[in-house]
Amino acid sequence: MGGGAAASRVSSAMAVAAAALVVMWAGTAAAAAAAVYEVGDKTGWTIMGNPNYTAWAASKKFHLGDTVVFTYNKQFHNVMAVSKSDYKNCNTSKPIATWSTGNDSVVLNATGHHYFLGGGLGWRAPCEL
Repeated sequence: MGGGAAASRVSSAMAVAAAALVVMWAGTAAAAAAAVYEVGDKTGWTIMGNPNYTAWAASKKFHLGDTVVFTYNKQFHNVMAVSKSDYKNCNTSKPIATWSTGNDSVVLNATGHHYFLGGGLGWRAPCEL
């Protein structure tokens, strides 16, 4: 991707979004029936409009076995599960898992917090401002 102000603005916007694209869940061991949640609700997984995914996740009550669905434009984004340390350091170099279909379902098959970052084409360091 070429340089220039427009490319820089896009990269900066994506970098800021990457820092905000962490979704943390504390699942409980007892789940009646597994639920399916669309990450970001109608917004989906995007940088447009600077969605607050931490607030979105805090508004839900996730349980073991629930599914979270990431819907996004696969030409520009992906989804990476990362460790807490890698999340805090904005490190996407060693993801636990990566999804890139644009419509990815992730089953919460362990209790505790789950950390996700976004990445995509033309990004500089994911949290560089």
